[in-house]
Amino acid sequence: MLLCQAPALAHDVVYDDDDGDDDDHHERDSRFILALDGELSAVANQGSEPLGGGIGVRMGRHFPFLGVLAFRPEIGGGYNRLLDYDTGRAFAGARLGFNFIVGAYVYGHAGVGWGAPDTNFMYDVGGAVDLLVFNFFRPGVHLEYERIVNNIETVNGGIHFEFAF
Repeated sequence: MLLCQAPALAHDVVYDDDDGDDDDHHERDSRFILALDGELSAVANQGSEPLGGGIGVRMGRHFPFLGVLAFRPEIGGGYNRLLDYDTGRAFAGARLGFNFIVGAYVYGHAGVGWGAPDTNFMYDVGGAVDLLVFNFFRPGVHLEYERIVNNIETVNGGIHFEFAF
């Protein structure tokens, strides 16, 4: 009988759920996310030409709430090569989404973009879908609109790999 109750007793000792401190509970459920993005890009204000590609990296803290919803503040950066344009960006922003077997998110970032040919304020807005059946590894797809103000507008779509720690 004691052996059957041991896991429950260990859970109460380790997590001490009865103290009413919800901050500890939310901290336990949150996860650090490191993500690598790969994408195809098209200049938006010139139709589908020129085409190119890019890479990016993001990191943030994933906070689930209300059971199936999640909020993630994040920072990141990236590089895109669009035939005649080399662009870079550094940004901060957030994702808000729904988590169940898949995660569906909307996101937005703001920061600084450079290249093509000037440096200026940049922003992006987009959506992503991630497969959440693996604990540590979260592959997904994304589609976004990105703009470096007074410079270049692109539509980017691709795959990403997120690692949850």
